[in-house]
Amino acid sequence: MLLNYLPTFSGSQGVIMTALDENMVMLREWIEDGLDPSQPTVIDFIHSFHNADDADGFAQAAISIGYEAIAYEPVDEEGIWEVVASCIITPTCDAVTAVEEDLEALALDFDGDSEGWHLPEV
Repeated sequence: MLLNYLPTFSGSQGVIMTALDENMVMLREWIEDGLDPSQPTVIDFIHSFHNADDADGFAQAAISIGYEAIAYEPVDEEGIWEVVASCIITPTCDAVTAVEEDLEALALDFDGDSEGWHLPEV
């Protein structure tokens, strides 16, 4: 099982983790909770934007390259728009990190920020 091949990180203070390291930790937790890492699953990648035009632009760009994407209006006084871009992939560290980095680069084109990703409940 993949769980045996994922390294364990202690989360010690002062340790700088790469995106790949962070994704390993998150996937380990999901696998321990019952995720089958050999099965493709929906993964949502969350991004934030300061206005509707940038959020909609990112969503449309993500859709044009094969993602499902939905922009959500701000829910508080900060006025931050959230866009969830989703895809179905086999949840490996490399695959998740590659998609995360691609979408983060796309979000930067629209002055957006990557806020991470999550899996459906297992």
